[in-house]
Amino acid sequence: MSYSEIYWLITIPKIGEAIGAGFMVFGIIMLGIAAIIAMASHDNGEFNEGWKYTKRFLTAGFISLAFSGMLVAFVPTRKEMLAIVGISKVTSNEELNKIPNKLFELANITLDDLIEEED
Repeated sequence: MSYSEIYWLITIPKIGEAIGAGFMVFGIIMLGIAAIIAMASHDNGEFNEGWKYTKRFLTAGFISLAFSGMLVAFVPTRKEMLAIVGISKVTSNEELNKIPNKLFELANITLDDLIEEED
């Protein structure tokens, strides 16, 4: 794995979190502005021309919040990215595939014994 791949594995989750947080703050601000416009344009039980602007700010706010939620949900974390890259490297490694199954069974038995000792 090259240095640039390692750099992007570490940096992409940070970028996704920053953009997601920015969209979340923007969405909250838009919803706040929509609430202020709605309160200011409400006159004796009727909405004036401000309702058009309120709809625009509400739409922008909800779209921004939805986009930030999508970013948070679909941009993998650092551990998930390393697992994605690592699993493909391990499964394609011919030397690792040559290790006998008995060695894996011995490792599992040893790990089970260690877990029992800790309990």
